[in-house]
Amino acid sequence: MFSIKSAAVLLVSLFAVGCSAEATNDAASSTDALETDSVLFKTASFKLYVDPESKPLPECDVHTSLTLTAKGSKAVAQLREVVLGSCEIYVEPNAREFAVEYSMDRCGSLTFSGQTVLNGEARHIAITDNRQRLCYDIQPSVVVVDEYDQLGNVTTRFAAR
Repeated sequence: MFSIKSAAVLLVSLFAVGCSAEATNDAASSTDALETDSVLFKTASFKLYVDPESKPLPECDVHTSLTLTAKGSKAVAQLREVVLGSCEIYVEPNAREFAVEYSMDRCGSLTFSGQTVLNGEARHIAITDNRQRLCYDIQPSVVVVDEYDQLGNVTTRFAAR
């Protein structure tokens, strides 16, 4: 017969196994685990679009490339504009790099934030990384990037699904 005590032990062990499962991400091109300041995140590259439901054409894929990496004891977010495919358009790369700090919320999402100076103007960034999210609420994308210019105007981009 099952006692209440054995049922509680079983429930706790099932919860612990479920919470220790590794999160996966098909959109990432690299999944090397890095640990910086005791917070685990996975280095990855993403294609970012203005619409979270974007379905770019392979012959002309215009997007922002985001790479999240650890550099020493800091995290770094690198962005640049990219065109892939056979379309004959030019997009200014506008490469920028942000040294970012990050924190984890109660659901396991990481929030990266930082700033840089580009062409004499301060720019700020906020990245929400939902790859390791444990809560069941629906997020618009696995990664959401908000980039602010010096005047406070925000450009939001979403990782492709």
